[in-house]
Amino acid sequence: MPRLWLMYATFVILNDPERNPTTVRRIYDRALVALPASQHERIWEECLCWVTGILPSNNSTGSSGSGEGGLSVTRKGIHKVKYGFESPLVAEWRKRGWGCGQLQSKNEYIPTVPTETALRILRRYAQCFDTTFREDLATLCITRYERFGEAASLLLQLLNNEQPDGNSSGGGAFLSPNGTTRHELWLRFADVCTAHPTEAKVAGVDFDGIIRAVLKGQDVRSGGSGIAAGGNDLGFEVFDNTSKAFGASEDDKQQQTKEATNKSQAVNHRLGEMEGTLWTRLAEYHVRAGDFELARSVYEEALDAITRVRDFSLVFDAYVRFEEGVIEALMELMEDEDEEGDDDGMKDDKGESMGDENDDLDILLGDHVNNAVSADENTGASADVELAISRAEYLTSRRPLLLNRVLLRQNPHNVGEWIKRSELYYDLGEVDMAAAALEESLKAVFSRKAVNGSPSTLVLTLVDIYENQQKNVDAARNLLERICSKNEYEFQDSEDLAQCHAAWVELELRQENWD
Repeated sequence: MPRLWLMYATFVILNDPERNPTTVRRIYDRALVALPASQHERIWEECLCWVTGILPSNNSTGSSGSGEGGLSVTRKGIHKVKYGFESPLVAEWRKRGWGCGQLQSKNEYIPTVPTETALRILRRYAQCFDTTFREDLATLCITRYERFGEAASLLLQLLNNEQPDGNSSGGGAFLSPNGTTRHELWLRFADVCTAHPTEAKVAGVDFDGIIRAVLKGQDVRSGGSGIAAGGNDLGFEVFDNTSKAFGASEDDKQQQTKEATNKSQAVNHRLGEMEGTLWTRLAEYHVRAGDFELARSVYEEALDAITRVRDFSLVFDAYVRFEEGVIEALMELMEDEDEEGDDDGMKDDKGESMGDENDDLDILLGDHVNNAVSADENTGASADVELAISRAEYLTSRRPLLLNRVLLRQNPHNVGEWIKRSELYYDLGEVDMAAAALEESLKAVFSRKAVNGSPSTLVLTLVDIYENQQKNVDAARNLLERICSKNEYEFQDSEDLAQCHAAWVELELRQENWD
């Protein structure tokens, strides 16, 4: 019975003088209604071949044709594997050399079915028969039909099939028949939304909200039920407000740090090495949408959140390219305005047939009015260029501090990095910031977890800054009193505490305070 319907549809496709796709579509619809569900796959295979022009493979594993950007569509040759022969339409097309064995772009493919009709048929197949076809439908929307908003929506549905904590809902986690990994789906989704932000917004895809929720460890659908809802697990500060005083107990500090580390590890485990890539895609999304200030704020937020040096390199390099692109665009705009001004001046020189009234007006007003307007415009353009150049220079000068902050997020107990941070601030002439960094280090570094140096080094360096740089002996004395007398910092090794006592004695001797 299915063979009769297939032969009928093939005859109409090949011999209908009107080549009306509506007639063929109705034949396939009648076949699906008349046949039992167990035989629908034979109808759908030929229907998809007619709609897409992609011939199925002759083996059970299917064949993958490469499209633009490495995208592919897989068609399995189920009919020949199960029944020993191909469907009539596929066999006839192979005989005539029609169709294609791989996905073709819009410029190479000659459509036989209107775009909207083809999309409706493909949506029906993906929704009612084979849900795994949504990936191929998204690929077709990107490469052939240019429905980028729908492609972004479909890819988001595939990504939402798996919960961030590993649980699955909505029919189970999505397993790609093409072998596409979840990492590749994320990158494909980000590329589509970044390249076509307007279409994504129209389709209802909040790319900004989705990426921020994923980077903060939240569930994309629930919008805040993830592991880091309301938290700051990826931020620079790795301790709670209760641990900011020296008097907080060691156990409380360790528990808070352990919870923050577990959250950060959970987020990093899900993202893998995509964190920096997603931040850069989010910034590019706003750049293509024309929100340059928002893109700049995204780059700054990314530099404050990333925890890997590799991700830092990706984000920082993209940020530098963005600032350089702004400078180049402003320079080109200023040059174009100068060329237009020169052309207008040449036209004014050639136009000598001016009326007497205009001549008298020019004599009375002079050319200083026009010159003043052009001077203001040139001044504004040059100011924008100078501002962009200063931004780029400031960003470049901040690189060592930003990289140091990333390393401290990885391990806040690294004494050597805290010392280096204070030195960087001192080299920039910011002595107060150098002292503040060391004060912060005493709250973040646990003596039992300290690496790359001794905790007493932090205290001694801070005392030196107070005494020699800021000339504030009282602050140095107060710090040593809190450390030595009040025991607000717990040293694991008694030698560290002894060094602090010795530094206090030396301080008083230098001040000739013999009592």
